[in-house]
Amino acid sequence: MATKKQQLKKVLAIGLLAAAFTIEGNQWACAQFQGITFSTNSWRTQAFPQVGRVGIGQFPNGTNLPSVLTINANLIPSPTGETFRTDAPAGFNTQWRLLRGGAEMGRIFSFSTDNNFHINSSSGDLLFHASITGLGAPARAIMRIYQPTRFVGIGPVDVFTARSELHIHDTTTTYLQFTNTTTQSAPNDPQLSDGFIVGINSTTAELRQQEDADMNFYTNNNERMKITSEGEIQINSLQCPKCFVMTDETGKFYTEENKIAELENRILELENKLIALLAQVK
Repeated sequence: MATKKQQLKKVLAIGLLAAAFTIEGNQWACAQFQGITFSTNSWRTQAFPQVGRVGIGQFPNGTNLPSVLTINANLIPSPTGETFRTDAPAGFNTQWRLLRGGAEMGRIFSFSTDNNFHINSSSGDLLFHASITGLGAPARAIMRIYQPTRFVGIGPVDVFTARSELHIHDTTTTYLQFTNTTTQSAPNDPQLSDGFIVGINSTTAELRQQEDADMNFYTNNNERMKITSEGEIQINSLQCPKCFVMTDETGKFYTEENKIAELENRILELENKLIALLAQVK
């Protein structure tokens, strides 16, 4: 049996709840407690013919809410940039799910066993968009992760399909650029002319060392060849003082030091013969 005090609390709670909701034409206005006063503009719901819309925050009278749930953070005394938060006990998995017609389209979730943040497309590819103003005209995605290949496409991915693990597609010129704090020409502002670029210009493939520095080539974690900033080519396997660089029948480069000495001897012989011929002419 509830005590009289408990019954009185229940009656007061029901009375406050009834007073909090009032009908205003086709709208429901809901009061929210703020400090020591009630404000009927703090929570607002609107009843439309096909969908009920809920607004949280302060909205001028007559405002048509643009979505099913609209949050206006203008009532936060000291804005921190945080508008919406969800929480769960530390031992729980937490997730948001997006469904359409009862079928799951995607979810954002975190497992209690790690600190990772997961984004999952449940039934199709995962697309990333930029500069999208609405869902009317075809929306152009700029990156796409494909199922089940897990290929990543960057570019106008609504008009091309990624054919490898990372596929970058654009118009005539397509580059992948690498820079760091040493290569940038302006503080915290790397330029197009900075760093190293690999890509394709029309039908020509390019490797561009854009800095005044060498370009090194490695195999088995050892430097094998170098192109200096002056354009000289140094091949480590050909290191040999005063050697000819030649190729065998397979196209492999090799050097032989004795060829230099042979050439010098032959030049000397030719010089002697030329001197002898000149002496006979005189």
